[in-house]
Amino acid sequence: MAYSLTEIGLPSRPRNRRWLLALPLVALLTLVVGATLWPHGDETYTVQFEVVPRVATVRFDGRAAGVGTLRQTLRRDGVTHHVDLAAAGYRPMTVYFRDRAPPARIALIRE
Repeated sequence: MAYSLTEIGLPSRPRNRRWLLALPLVALLTLVVGATLWPHGDETYTVQFEVVPRVATVRFDGRAAGVGTLRQTLRRDGVTHHVDLAAAGYRPMTVYFRDRAPPARIALIRE
């Protein structure tokens, strides 16, 4: 058989529910801060460039992406991407970018 505190002669503690009033405020602040700091995932940008020489191999984020040119549509999500460019007789080049496309024309330097 279970007894309550008042049934056995102990005073019951008053319940403090003031913290319940703060819940809506905390929820609103969380939404505002989250919407401000979190990048908007539905915005995109297009990366499109050609490489000189046109026979240069193009690797995008470590994966083969073509020869001499690249076209990709990406989300503005704060992620840094990289493009590796290489051709015989030229110095290899790596281009880094984040949420903005690199130049439309990239020329490798002869060795």
